[in-house]
Amino acid sequence: MPAIKHEDKKLSPEFVALEQCRTTTGENNDCAIKVITLLTGQPYNSVLRAANERGRVPGNGTPWNIIMDLFDLYGYSVKLVEDDEMLPRKPDGTLICTTITTHHPKRFNKLWANGANYMLLTCRKRHVAAVMDGTLHDWTVGSSKRVNGVYQIIQKP
Repeated sequence: MPAIKHEDKKLSPEFVALEQCRTTTGENNDCAIKVITLLTGQPYNSVLRAANERGRVPGNGTPWNIIMDLFDLYGYSVKLVEDDEMLPRKPDGTLICTTITTHHPKRFNKLWANGANYMLLTCRKRHVAAVMDGTLHDWTVGSSKRVNGVYQIIQKP
């Protein structure tokens, strides 16, 4: 995968730094590694090593069970969020839209900028992205990719 041109998009500095890690390691298909790094604060190389030790094949995507294992390893639980909790509503309660996209954290920031961290599962083949306090940290920023699942990442007590 070629390097993402961050001049073309308004990528977060955190995501740009992780892209540099990816380039340095020669890794591909590391979206889950980036998400776990961002949402847990663990170093990229440590997360990558832990994923590979659990069976992730370098250069391939990270299987869902390994993603869940890593969040657990770093002291986090993953909770599926119902779509209607994250869909914007008019003052009378009717929905403004019926699906969630990667553009929603910016467009409806009040719903997302609540101090919580989220992992988005997008309709792209097994792609995940991180949302931290309403900011999308991913290459999909500025686009509108359909989201198939929203997961809140919660630090365990």
